[in-house]
Amino acid sequence: MYKKMIYVVLNLILINMLFCLQRPVIKTGISSNNSFNRMDLNNLKTEYISDNLYASVKENFFDIFSIIYKIETGYSNYIKLTDDIEKLKEIKLYNSLQFNLTLINFNHFMLITKPMLFFKSDIYNIKLYNKFSYEFKITDFKFKSYYSNDIQLLKDKQIYHNFNFSFYWNMPKQKFIKFKIGINSYLHHYLDEKKINPIKKVNFTFEMCFDFNNLDFDEIFDKIEENNYE
Repeated sequence: MYKKMIYVVLNLILINMLFCLQRPVIKTGISSNNSFNRMDLNNLKTEYISDNLYASVKENFFDIFSIIYKIETGYSNYIKLTDDIEKLKEIKLYNSLQFNLTLINFNHFMLITKPMLFFKSDIYNIKLYNKFSYEFKITDFKFKSYYSNDIQLLKDKQIYHNFNFSFYWNMPKQKFIKFKIGINSYLHHYLDEKKINPIKKVNFTFEMCFDFNNLDFDEIFDKIEENNYE
């Protein structure tokens, strides 16, 4: 009797998992980039050419966990340096795992980890990117923070840290006036005996907006505009 019940329950769980799983997203493409000598307009020359082909698969599970597999291979040609095709070859392997969790509709957690392998000119390099973020949101207030690190393991073993804290709010009776305070700090150190000042920079921002469209805090303060590029 108990075996039958366990069997039925396991089958129901399996069926539920199959219906909850989303179809994978498969992407592939190619990009070609050319860099020109911009110093001499009368003698314009190509200095750098790169051709890259990539393929990736993204799978989502229950809207809280996703994983991305990506491989990118390409050839980078510094015209003035070499024409040896083996020295020009560059291969990148990416894996990205993302976990999302929302509790009681006010608290949202996200964890991302990205191991990366680079291969170029018989030289391997391993990097690991990690990010943990927390968000708390109620009607007129929002707090968002994250910590991330970027670890380079083989060549010049080093690690970068980034801490961010952001506060958003508006007055209950003047909802069209919105504010943001942000603190962003960057640290850097080596994993061997090399000593440096760990503090790279600290950014502090204060912003105010008159919003007559009742937009979300992120839409106002954190959305990247098309003209905000380097």
